[in-house]
Amino acid sequence: GTYTVQYKVTKANYNDVTGSYQFSIANAPASDLNVVADNIDVVYDGTAKTVEVTAIDGATIEYSVDGGEWTAVAPVFTDAGEATVAYRVTKANYNDVTGEVAVKITKADMTVTADDIEKVYDGTAAGVVVNAPEGAAIEYSLNNADWTAVAPVFTDVVDTTVYYRVTKANYN
Repeated sequence: GTYTVQYKVTKANYNDVTGSYQFSIANAPASDLNVVADNIDVVYDGTAKTVEVTAIDGATIEYSVDGGEWTAVAPVFTDAGEATVAYRVTKANYNDVTGEVAVKITKADMTVTADDIEKVYDGTAAGVVVNAPEGAAIEYSLNNADWTAVAPVFTDVVDTTVYYRVTKANYN
């Protein structure tokens, strides 16, 4: 801030001298807050990702995700998707720092396999086996249009194609 100091100088046999002077103390530059904030750009791996903004001791850091409410709690992301995290860093006697970081968590690829079935008729049922990650939803179709969660089972001689699709949150 700006301050005014009044003064008075006295000495025997001299006239008193009075006056004032003004001085200002400016905020420290924002660069002195040493703010570090990095974007997040990763492939989903099942672990939580936290936006981390750092600054000098005693600074207050606040976050806002996609224009939402401001909070002192660093946002955590657990699912694939994109977001913009705004931040503001404040400390008494320093210029404020504001900025934003991008968060991008890309869906991961799944490993899915299915084996062709070639079998000589023996009176027992045969069905398609799809190997997919735990928790994935598997659907089957005989015409690539009508889907069901029930795997087809064949007991008669047949030559057909069984289509399948596998879905799981955060995966392609």
